[in-house]
Parts: sequence; structure tokens; C-alpha cells
Amino acid sequence: MNEQDVQIIEKDGEPEYAIVPIEKYRRMIAALEDATDSAAIKRAWAEDAAGETN
Repeated sequence: MNEQDVQIIEKDGEPEYAIVPIEKYRRMIAALEDATDSAAIKRAWAEDAAGETN
């Protein structure tokens, strides 16, 4: 994402919000969900390897 795609809204002279195009937002959310899923899988594998179960 380049700087031209993002709009910053300030409050009291400080950045408060970043506005991004919806497709870029959706890609960011998908990447975060993938990272969360990956971390959960790694935790489950580690628990399994340690003999822990839920």
C-alpha cells in the first residue's frame, strides 16, 4: 500500500484514524485472520507434542 492510498484524519493535531480503500482493508483483515489461524494451529501442535489436551 502506498501513501497515496491512505487518508489520515487528525484530532487535536495528532493522527487519529487512517482511511484505506475497502479492498486493501479486506486484504489486511484476511491476512490478520490467516496469521491468527496459523498461530492457533502452531499452539495446538505444540500442545499435542507436549501431550496436552483440551
